[in-house]
Amino acid sequence: MSEIEQRRIDPCSCGSGKRYKHCHGAFPAPWNDILEKGFQAGKARHDAEQARRRHQQGHGKPIISAKLGDVQFVGVGNSVRYGTWKTFEDFLDTNLKLVFGKHWADKELAKPENERHPLFSWIAEYARQLDLAPAAPSGIKTMKSVGAHSAYFGLAYNLYLLQHNSELKRRLLRRLRLRSEFHGAYYETCVAATCILAGLKLELEDEGDASSTHCEFYAVEPVSGRKFWVEAKSRSPGKDHTNIRDQLYKAFKKSADVERIVFVDLNVRDETLDETVADVLTSAVRECELTMTIDGQPTPKAFIFVTNFPAHLNIQAKPPRRMIVPLGFKRPEFGVGVGYRTVEEAFKAKRAHAPLYLLMDRFKAYSIPSTFDGEIPQFSFGTAKRRWVVGEEYTVGDTEGLFVLESGIVLPESKEAALVFKHGGDLVIHRDTLSDAELEAYNAHPETFFSILDRNARKERPETQLEWFEFAYSTYKDTAKEQLLEFMKDAPNIEELRELDQDELAIRYCGGFARGACPGSH
Repeated sequence: MSEIEQRRIDPCSCGSGKRYKHCHGAFPAPWNDILEKGFQAGKARHDAEQARRRHQQGHGKPIISAKLGDVQFVGVGNSVRYGTWKTFEDFLDTNLKLVFGKHWADKELAKPENERHPLFSWIAEYARQLDLAPAAPSGIKTMKSVGAHSAYFGLAYNLYLLQHNSELKRRLLRRLRLRSEFHGAYYETCVAATCILAGLKLELEDEGDASSTHCEFYAVEPVSGRKFWVEAKSRSPGKDHTNIRDQLYKAFKKSADVERIVFVDLNVRDETLDETVADVLTSAVRECELTMTIDGQPTPKAFIFVTNFPAHLNIQAKPPRRMIVPLGFKRPEFGVGVGYRTVEEAFKAKRAHAPLYLLMDRFKAYSIPSTFDGEIPQFSFGTAKRRWVVGEEYTVGDTEGLFVLESGIVLPESKEAALVFKHGGDLVIHRDTLSDAELEAYNAHPETFFSILDRNARKERPETQLEWFEFAYSTYKDTAKEQLLEFMKDAPNIEELRELDQDELAIRYCGGFARGACPGSH
């Protein structure tokens, strides 16, 4: 059999018993080294791209898109949209208008302005702000975000996430089109989007089944299969208090067969809330635990998230902060103000409810992607160029030859990049000035600025015992039990430690590390 006919995965024809690719078909040693380095470099860049995409697009299905000439194709669930969109927001604008429909829009526009659906005031203010914004050479306008922009594109992104990851139910769309029910339905899309971005799979209820009460949807953690019953309640706007008793009562009136999550939106202007809001809400929930009953029966347990993001209440102003307060209803192990005896106990409680903490993180970090492919916008839209890529070859100054970029850090204060190059066996440090656009790109995604994933880039120093614990655990969680015992060989209870499994031993070691790094309260 000739080498051309010999498949690389077949046994080698020489009779050695090895596969051809590991025998007479093996690449020479230098080629093996080159291929290995190329593979590792490609993998590092892929890991960086995936991390950046998750940061922008969350843990649900990624944006699926392709470009042919000037035409952009975007997957939406099982369908495909196409158009000449330059940014992902351009696509979201088109998609939202398709969802609501031209017939509905024409009927609303025929009404007097003060009777129209709130969506039209958002669109008008956004268009006004966009007209004032300067255009870049690429034709893309950059404007400061205001409440109208956040509210409008927030709804557009939420609808896309539902279409792409689950389903946009007709009942929800009917409520969104009704002015009287819009804000409650809008909040439901916010909660659904948060669950999707946290990686939870949505299971929607049968709208035609009138035999029982329904939650908004079920949310399932895909790895463990843990299932949550999710309800979203938004208060009417403009109230001068933070009482959520009515919303909790209405949520608890519905039957649930799994763990409950109840989201309640305060729907008040941000400036009406002060630093006591978490304490006030905690006291209110404790009072409800003691006094509230449902049809004469005790109220059920629940995980409660009280939120506030009233961008729609001041559409001309800068978007307000995103507030979320976690509270345990008859769940003493969860929420603000819970006291744990040790940092190990606090970590275990947090890990036991990891999907809930990820929900909080995704709500606080919620943002709308600008690009289709997850690239940093400044690089994607041409305001900056990705000049420095770890693993690539460069000329450095007036020195002859090519230098391989080994690593780099950004020094924001001096607007410079400190770059470490390798040339033969020598390392050379070179500094290069960054443009304002490059610095903006770094600030947006410092961990992937050099096209590899650097989890420590601009990482803030831990402040609490729990933060120190999590910092240590990320390093030692997979360390072999024998190595951990070696680290702890001088502990007075070493014999007891030998009986623990690897995970518990890592937790004990990190607990000691955290107490040493941050004595006092955790």
